[in-house]
Amino acid sequence: GHGSQCLPRTLMLRHYADCLCLVQRPVREVESLRSGKFRIVNARVSEANQKLRDAGTKGEVYEFEAELEPGKADEIGFRLRKSKEAEKLVGFDAGHSEVYLDRTNSGKITFSNNFPGRFSARLEQSASIELHVFVDRSGVQAFVNESEGVLTDPNYRPPRSDASAGDGRGRR
Repeated sequence: GHGSQCLPRTLMLRHYADCLCLVQRPVREVESLRSGKFRIVNARVSEANQKLRDAGTKGEVYEFEAELEPGKADEIGFRLRKSKEAEKLVGFDAGHSEVYLDRTNSGKITFSNNFPGRFSARLEQSASIELHVFVDRSGVQAFVNESEGVLTDPNYRPPRSDASAGDGRGRR
């Protein structure tokens, strides 16, 4: 959603090759809300999904950080707020060098023609990206590459849609 903001954020200026840009990241105080850590390192999508299933990780409110290396996949990412009827996707499209949030299959979306869609932020060319994602009952916020890109999207989802899974598609 345009202009929606669920987490308090810190604003700062960052130098890039061609500009001085305003960037944002979650305030440090958010770290005090963390409880229970789960870590997956150097895993393929299928391995990460199996570890998530084995650990029984579920919940409507969570935070995760991931470094994605798409390799030969065209896209790589996560299915968020997944249920039998709906899901929201956040990921990286290597071919277009952009991070995206896709809500075309995110539940009851017929209330507006403008709601369903895939929204993206272009990134500097990179072999990998870092995602820092916050999911709660009100929305999804994804901070990319130390705030190079930020995507925020409200949740209009059924309350029991709480699973997440990795997703990798296509070959270049």
